[in-house]
Amino acid sequence: MSRDDLKARRLVNLTLALLDARRPMTVAQIAAGVPGYDAADPSSAAFRRSFERDKEDLRGLGIELEVTGSANDEVGYRIVGSTAQLPPIELTAEEASSLALAASSWSLASMASLAERALVKVEAGSGTHSQGATPRLALQPRLDGEGPDLAELLRGVTARREVTFGYVTGEGERSERHLQPWGVVSWRRRWYLTGHDLHRDAQRTFRLSRISPGTLVVLDRPGAFEVPPGVDLRAQLDALSPVRGEVTATVAVRPGSGFGVREQGTAAGTTEGGDDLYEIRGSDLWSLAGWVRSFAGDVVPVDPPQLVELVRAGWERLA
Repeated sequence: MSRDDLKARRLVNLTLALLDARRPMTVAQIAAGVPGYDAADPSSAAFRRSFERDKEDLRGLGIELEVTGSANDEVGYRIVGSTAQLPPIELTAEEASSLALAASSWSLASMASLAERALVKVEAGSGTHSQGATPRLALQPRLDGEGPDLAELLRGVTARREVTFGYVTGEGERSERHLQPWGVVSWRRRWYLTGHDLHRDAQRTFRLSRISPGTLVVLDRPGAFEVPPGVDLRAQLDALSPVRGEVTATVAVRPGSGFGVREQGTAAGTTEGGDDLYEIRGSDLWSLAGWVRSFAGDVVPVDPPQLVELVRAGWERLA
């Protein structure tokens, strides 16, 4: 991996850590807990140079760092959340399709995770359909060999063509589906297809990874249906979330690491392997999983099982 790739990864990790931190992070916590600094000595000249350059790079990107004093009067850093968000980006259906198709061909492992984070932010439309609006597209860099052919799926969505495909539920039940596709949306780090299921005469949502490879067929007749006005795909997926509200979890922290967890969590014993157990809380399961993943394996989830699965899936994507 080139030096530029390493720096880009470090900047992403620093941004995520400062966004996820409930309290300002001290220099020592950043050096020890942010992947890319390699637990450097926070007082060393090399670390200070790297950290100062990274701060300047973030400011150059328009990301505002807030400098505060922590409880022990050490200087702490955090990011003003609104400055790390992209403004709304409006794309035509053709532009969105072209971008998605180009991104789907990216295969460099060193860029895949960064590309995913970037493309998740780029979506066509506002997320809410108006009368006669083009169906919304949310983009991804690739499907990793699972699910439908992305080009074919986008062709059905943009041209309002009906599609058929084989589908396997989480319980292993197989069925054939006939759908009027309204849009593809990213939600909780997964990708979903939503539309009107003609077999069941009702709206249905399907995880792309559960669509049987090679079974997607886009029917010939364009303009076969209209997307109902006022449909908000992401809000509907939020309503289906099985885990909402504050979450309490138990994690194992390797000795000499995970200082953010140690500061914010409550000690809960040790594991047989000598790791420290901490109880932590998050506003929801998904943001808690992102925070745990930011420690790059120094913090490992133990409970609840949903958190273990979310963190594991995130690590697999990075791998």
